[in-house]
Amino acid sequence: MSCIGLFLIHKFIFPIGSLILPHSDARRRGELICSHIRSISKAREKNMLAWIPVLWSAVSILHFAEASHFRGGITMLRPVENPVNNEYEMEISFFVSWRRTSSPGGNCDQTVVDNEVLLSNDDLICMSGCSSINVARGYYCTAFSVEENWSFGDRFIDYDFSNYSNTVITIGFQGYAWMSPFSSAWSVPTTISLTKRPDIGRINSTPRAITAPVVKLLENCVHNMHLAVMDPDNDIVRCRWAVGFLECGGICNAFRGAVLDEANCIITYNAINGTGLMVPALMIEDFLPGSNTPMSSVALQFVVEVYSSSEPCSSQPDFTPNTLPQRACVAVPPNTDLQMKLEANSGKAGETITSFTVIGPVGLVKSAIFPVAQADVYAINVTWTPTPSQLNKAHILCYFVKNSLGLTSPQSCVNVMAGMGPPYLVESYPSNRVHPKDVSIDMKFDQGIQRSPTPAKLTIRDYQTDELFIEFDLLNSPDLFLYNLKYAAILQNLTFPEKKTFYVELESGAFLGFGCELASAGVYGKDAWKFTTMDITPPIIHPITMPAKISGIELLEWKVNEPAEVTCQVDGGEFEVCADGEYTIYSLELGMHYFVIQAIDLEMNYDIFNHTFEIVEPEPPCASSGCGMNIKNEININF
Repeated sequence: MSCIGLFLIHKFIFPIGSLILPHSDARRRGELICSHIRSISKAREKNMLAWIPVLWSAVSILHFAEASHFRGGITMLRPVENPVNNEYEMEISFFVSWRRTSSPGGNCDQTVVDNEVLLSNDDLICMSGCSSINVARGYYCTAFSVEENWSFGDRFIDYDFSNYSNTVITIGFQGYAWMSPFSSAWSVPTTISLTKRPDIGRINSTPRAITAPVVKLLENCVHNMHLAVMDPDNDIVRCRWAVGFLECGGICNAFRGAVLDEANCIITYNAINGTGLMVPALMIEDFLPGSNTPMSSVALQFVVEVYSSSEPCSSQPDFTPNTLPQRACVAVPPNTDLQMKLEANSGKAGETITSFTVIGPVGLVKSAIFPVAQADVYAINVTWTPTPSQLNKAHILCYFVKNSLGLTSPQSCVNVMAGMGPPYLVESYPSNRVHPKDVSIDMKFDQGIQRSPTPAKLTIRDYQTDELFIEFDLLNSPDLFLYNLKYAAILQNLTFPEKKTFYVELESGAFLGFGCELASAGVYGKDAWKFTTMDITPPIIHPITMPAKISGIELLEWKVNEPAEVTCQVDGGEFEVCADGEYTIYSLELGMHYFVIQAIDLEMNYDIFNHTFEIVEPEPPCASSGCGMNIKNEININF
C-alpha cells in the first residue's frame, strides 16, 4: 500500500476538519509517516495482518498531529528483587515529560502531585521480538513548571516476560508529536536480552540515565553536561547519538554542534549559535569488559534550552561541594527518611538564589530558602519519607537553581534507592549441626549482590581455641560463585574434624549491593555464625567377660568407648536397656543361645556385638576331699 493510500484511509476514517494544522505541514508529516512505515514493513511484508498496527500507528500520527506535547523520556528494566511469578519478572520504570497544557500527559498541578493522580500517557508498546505487551497506561506526575509549561513523572511496573524468555526484545514509546518547533514523531526504545547472564546468574539490567526534563544553557558559554548514568550490574556504560527512526523518530541530529564523549557520557556544547530549543537523542548502552557488543540499549531524550543574558558566564550560579554531585547515589535504608541539604553559590557578589527547582519522587518536601554563613551562598533542606509503594525502587532526584540575575545553574541528578541499606547476610550454611565431610559454604543476602573490587576475607576458626582452620580471599578466589541474585557460594568441599564447633567471620565489603553499590555488612564475633560438626563414627563395644559356656548364673561384661544408649537382647526377644556394661544370664535352657548388644550414640551412629554361648549342665560336686585323693592316686598309678 502506498503512503498516498494512508492519507485516503485517514480521510475516510477522520474528517478533514479534524486536521487543524496548516496545510504547509502536511507534506512533512506525510514523509514522516512514510519513513515510519518503510522502517517496519520490510520485517512484516510476508504477513499482511501485521500491517494493521502499522496502518493504525500512521493514522494515529495523522489524527493527533495537532498535539505537539512530548518533551522526552526514558524506559529502563531490571530483574525484580523478589519475583512473585518467576525469574523473568522485570521491573519496568519509565520517566516521561509532557507539555503541561496538553493531553495526554498534561494537567499536572500540586494537587495532582500530592494526591498521586494517575495521568494519561501513551501506551508502552512492543517494537520487536514480542507480539504485544499489556502495560496499563498512565504515569504519576512528580514535578511541573507553569512558567516553562512542562510536567514530569514516572511509573514503576512489574511485568512477567516469561513468554519471551531467552529472546531479545525492544519496547518503548512511539507517537506524534514532539513539542514545537520540532513537531516531529517520537520514538524512545529500549532493547534488552531476556537470557540469563552466566556471569551473574540472572537477566541483565539496563543502564540507568537520569536528567531533568529541561536543561538550560546560557548563550555564548561552553557547557559540559555530565549525564547521570550508572549500571545496576556494574557493567561498562557508554553513550552514543541515536540514529534512525526507531531510535530517535523525527528528532535525530536535533542537537547540532554538540560533541559527545562516548566513554564518559559527557556532552560539550559551545552555545554560540543563538537561543532556542534543541533535543539531544542518545542511546545509553552497557558492555562486558573487552566487548563492543552492547547487552542492552536505552534511549534517552530531553530538551535543552539556550537562553540569553547580558551577564558573563562567570555569573552563573552553581552548587557548592557541600551538595551531592552529579551521578551520586543515595541509599535510604528501611524505616528511615531521606534528608539532604542543597547548597548553592549565587555566582556573583551581592546576588541571591531566588529558586531551587527539585524534581523527585512524590512526597518530597522542600524547606524555604535560607542563607548560610558563607557570603552569597543559600540553601534548602530536602526531606522525603518513602511510602511502601516507593520502596525498593530507583528514584530520580534532579536539582538546579536560579539566581536573582535570572541565570540558571548546571543541573545535578542523583539516584535515590528507597528502602535500601547495605546487603546483610540473612541465611548461611554450614549452621547448627552439620556432617563434617563435603561441606560447602553458602550465603544468602537480603538483596541482590555483586562481586566487590576490594579485598575481603572469609575465615573459619575453632570455637574453643580461635585457631584458624581455613581462610578464603574472596577477591581472588576462583571458587566464589554468585547465583540467583542474592546468593553466593564457595564451591569447595571441605572436611572438618568431628564433634567440634567452629565460627565463621565475613569481612565487611566482601560484596556490593546493586543501585548504590553499598558495601555488604560484615559478620563478626564467635556467636554470629557458628556450626558444630556431627559425630559420624559409630561407637565401639569392647567385650570383657563373654564365656562360651555358661552353667548356672553368669555375668556378661563389656565397655563402650563413648556415651551411648545400650540395649541388650537374648535369643531374639525384646531389646531392653542394659546399664553399666553388664548383663546377668540365668534361667536359660540347656543348649545354644545368642546374645546381642546394641549401642547408639547421640548422632544415631550404632555398633552391634553378637555373642553365642552354650548353657551346659553344671559339673557334679566332689565328695569331701576324696576328689583330690583320687586324682593323686590315679596319677601315682599312672606313674
